[in-house]
Amino acid sequence: FSMAFAFSKISEGTEAERPPAGKLLSLQNGNTLKELQSTFHHLVGLVEKDQALGRRLSRGKVLAQTLAEGAPAIEKKIPKVKKTSRKRVQQQAPAGETDTLEPVSHYLELGRLNEAATLCEDYLKKNPESSDAYYYLGLISQRKGSPGGAESLLKKALYLDPAHHLALAQLAELAEKRGDSAQAKDYRRRQKRAMRRKTGSNE
Repeated sequence: FSMAFAFSKISEGTEAERPPAGKLLSLQNGNTLKELQSTFHHLVGLVEKDQALGRRLSRGKVLAQTLAEGAPAIEKKIPKVKKTSRKRVQQQAPAGETDTLEPVSHYLELGRLNEAATLCEDYLKKNPESSDAYYYLGLISQRKGSPGGAESLLKKALYLDPAHHLALAQLAELAEKRGDSAQAKDYRRRQKRAMRRKTGSNE
C-alpha cells in the first residue's frame, strides 16, 4: 500500500541455524538500508507525480478562470449586426461591386467623387451604352474643375439619349458659363421639349 511500511519478524531457530550475531546485524542493516532506499525512491516518485498533477490542475483552474473572466469582454467586442434595407446596402457597397448606378447620387452628396467615378466606369464596362453613366461622369468632371471634360462626357450622354433632359440642362449651364448664350438657349429649348415628351404634355 502507498505510504506504508512492512516489517518481517525473523523466525526463531537453533543457535546452529542462526548466523552469528555480528553477521546477523550486518545482514539486517543491509536489508534495512535497501528497503529504506527503495521506500525513499518510491516516495520521491509519488511526490513528483503529486506535484505534476498539482501543476496541471493549477493551470487548468487558471485557464478556466481566464476564460470565464474574458468571456464578457469577448462578447462586448462582437458587433451587433444591424438590419439595413436593400437600397441602403447598395449605397454603402464599394464602387465596382454593384450592377446599378443608384449609389452614385449618394456618393456625390457625400463628396466621394473618386468612388462615384469608379462605379460609373465599372458600370460602363458592362453597359457601354448607358447615357446615365456618362451623365454622372460629366457631373463628376465638372465638380473636379474640368468643364471641358464635363461637356465632352455630357455630349456622349446626349448622343446615346437625345432626350436626356438632365444632360441638356447641364450643357446649358456650361454654355452660359463660357459666355455662349445662343448655345445655352438652344440646350434649354431642347430640354423643355424633352421634358414635355417625358411627361406626355402637348404644351
